Amino acid sequence: MGLESVTNVDDLVITNPVATDLRSVGDNHLRIIKTAVKTLLENVPGTKDGTPATLTIVAGAITPTVAVQYVDTAAAAATDDLDTITGTNMYAGGFLWLRAANTARTVVLKHGVDNIVCQSGDISLDSTDMWVLLFYDGTNYIELFVARDPGRTIADTAVTLDYEHGSIISQTPTIARILTLPTTGVKVGHTLTIVNLATTVARLITLNASAGAAVAIFVNGSITVRANQATPTTPAHWDVVGPGVRGELNDAAVTISAPGTYAGTPSDTRIWTLGSTFKVGERVTIINLASDQVITVNASGGSTITTLGTAVVDLYALQDTPTTPAHWGGEAVLADTIDEVTDATGVTIDSVLLKDSAIQTDSGGTNELLRTIVLEIGDWNMDSTNLVTVAHGLTLAKIRSFSVIIRQDDSATHYSFPTVDPTVGGTENMYATATNINLARAPSGFFDNTSFNSTSFNRGWVTIIYAV
Repeated sequence: MGLESVTNVDDLVITNPVATDLRSVGDNHLRIIKTAVKTLLENVPGTKDGTPATLTIVAGAITPTVAVQYVDTAAAAATDDLDTITGTNMYAGGFLWLRAANTARTVVLKHGVDNIVCQSGDISLDSTDMWVLLFYDGTNYIELFVARDPGRTIADTAVTLDYEHGSIISQTPTIARILTLPTTGVKVGHTLTIVNLATTVARLITLNASAGAAVAIFVNGSITVRANQATPTTPAHWDVVGPGVRGELNDAAVTISAPGTYAGTPSDTRIWTLGSTFKVGERVTIINLASDQVITVNASGGSTITTLGTAVVDLYALQDTPTTPAHWGGEAVLADTIDEVTDATGVTIDSVLLKDSAIQTDSGGTNELLRTIVLEIGDWNMDSTNLVTVAHGLTLAKIRSFSVIIRQDDSATHYSFPTVDPTVGGTENMYATATNINLARAPSGFFDNTSFNSTSFNRGWVTIIYAV
């Protein structure tokens, strides 16, 4: 009778049953086929019920029995090396999934020590959301890829990040922390997103390249970085491609390659370059948080789009792959002083030109660019003194108008000047000379009384509009 002993599929003999076998032994053949199929399917991920068995490392080795296995360290050590995977129960051409059995214990797959081959050096399985898929070629177990839950939280400590392309890593630091970007295994175009869940500057995250210099510094937001070369080691090897609403970039020259809002606090003059990867209509908002330094924003071709002090500038691409300032438009600038945008032309909003803290409206005539200054009058006892002068420091021919506000001693009321009271005689006057604004109150006039005689007191203000 042709009835073989079967555990695995390759134990089946294709010529069995033979022609002389009795029909009554057919059930035996069905049983061995079921045995082979069951063994095979137990080695296919997702086809076996229950929880994968946990294998404990013994002398650096494990012997898998199915295609999905949890691995634990010897004697529950904090970390243990896995050098060898014995293939007794596996087939050449098969696949093996491995995961750490416990997040508190790290299993390190050692590349090249015995029969484990990794793409980019050792792999540390340091949590239960991290898996490695291996291909068995009959001798070696070869890494195909590492997978991790794309959103994971790391401990409140300074760490060097391991690498999984596309990962989102979050931390809630209690103090300022330094996170170091990986080098090993990183390819061109690979990205990482780091989220800082803390909200105070004292708990910022400094994101360093592996060589030590900062790529980004940020709090209460996220930064996405993309490697522009393999095995990156310096900030120049990383592009910041996607911050959140409040991503603060490093205090250095940077290249911005994706739409978003970018903030920085430079300690010196810095150059931020907008890359050529933008599409028409995509926007970049840049915030300079420093009070005494400027950020120069350049197009990818090197020419300056704008220079801003403590300011917010909103720029948008006028065409795909922008490379020059002419390929960028500036819609708004908010600042204590308004800096020039694009070829020293300023920013025009609703037909009003804003440039160098001045305003020009498109209303016909000369269209002069006008500025406003406000000067304090200073001390003036109007009860005893009828004339004061206020130095304006301007060219007389540039002055277009001026007005005066007078304060009463109790500061409860402000009056325009001149003020004509029909019940009081006299005429008040004001006029400009080459150096001063002259203010003359009328003898026995409205201001000639003890309500306006305080000294060591600013009597009011002169507002002047002049041409730039």
